[in-house]
Amino acid sequence: MITREEAIRKAKLELKNEYSKEEYSLIQAVRSVEDLEKAKNLLIQRIKEWFNINFPEIIVFDDKLVEIISSFSSKENLEEGRLAKIVGEKKAGEIMFKAKNSFGAKLQRDDAEALQKLASQVKSITDTINEMEDYIEKTAEKVMPNATQIAGAGVASKLLAKAGDLEKLAKMPASTIQVLGAEKALFKHLKTNSKPPKHGLIFQNASVSGSAPKERGRKARKIAAKIAIALKADAFTHHNIAEQLK
Repeated sequence: MITREEAIRKAKLELKNEYSKEEYSLIQAVRSVEDLEKAKNLLIQRIKEWFNINFPEIIVFDDKLVEIISSFSSKENLEEGRLAKIVGEKKAGEIMFKAKNSFGAKLQRDDAEALQKLASQVKSITDTINEMEDYIEKTAEKVMPNATQIAGAGVASKLLAKAGDLEKLAKMPASTIQVLGAEKALFKHLKTNSKPPKHGLIFQNASVSGSAPKERGRKARKIAAKIAIALKADAFTHHNIAEQLK
């Protein structure tokens, strides 16, 4: 008869072996990127509001705006040559013209420096996200190679993070995988009898998102079915069947 201490040791060993799987690091990486994206979006909104005091007329993409502020701090410090390297010559000319005719208030030196530091931190977050996404792609190819080939590393790893475990995800039917990530829309459908969701996270797959709206439901079903088969191979047989599924 096994003793209590032996049972505890065995349980600890099994738990240690389970958590040594790379899939759990992959899940944490995916969730970390989600957290970083949320923080980045909140900080960008704060930076926009702050910079609008100085230069309300500027219109550029968020990442470009962060790079401009982290490089120059205020419209008074803009240099067309350096600016052109960030946004291109034509856009740099437009920005310089707007800056000269802007009605925005001049920021005090300390204010401009504080804004610049904040923008630099957001730029650093972007760099971290890019590095984490590279890690996710490499790890997804090792942990779930077949599903990654079918769905793409981003979608496959997000499905894994949503399920919480590769074996659990592999046991899900294709219909569940198809709408995984669309729980709010699914609950709304069940509660109010509204239209059911056609897709969840797999909408981020290029073949689904890039297709015509009328075709997306059919494409999502097809890809979900292939992903379901791929996941079973990744979790149980470890055979390479991606090319056959394609």
